[in-house]
Amino acid sequence: MRLLTHNVLRNNTAAAKSKNTNSPLLITATEIRVDEPTCASSSDPAQQQREIAFAKNILPSLDWPTLLQGAKAMGMESLPPMVTPELAADEGFLRALYHVLMDVHLVN
Repeated sequence: MRLLTHNVLRNNTAAAKSKNTNSPLLITATEIRVDEPTCASSSDPAQQQREIAFAKNILPSLDWPTLLQGAKAMGMESLPPMVTPELAADEGFLRALYHVLMDVHLVN
């Protein structure tokens, strides 16, 4: 499961609904797989721009605290605690965000 998928999952149990919260599902990772970033292996500038555009456009709809929680549960401590407008415009950050969202997989 990708962190992007985890970010949109919610706890829809009766207990969560009664507390008026649909908090994210908790990750207990025993095995993860990190694929090589596609931007790094691609010499196609159009592909690189599509990935940056994807990250930039998905950023406003991400639940950042949930993403941080999932990333930490998978042993990734490199994400900033909050996203500033400067970071949201930084291509290096957007490439790294795309990598975290699309290239890191929870296997077990």
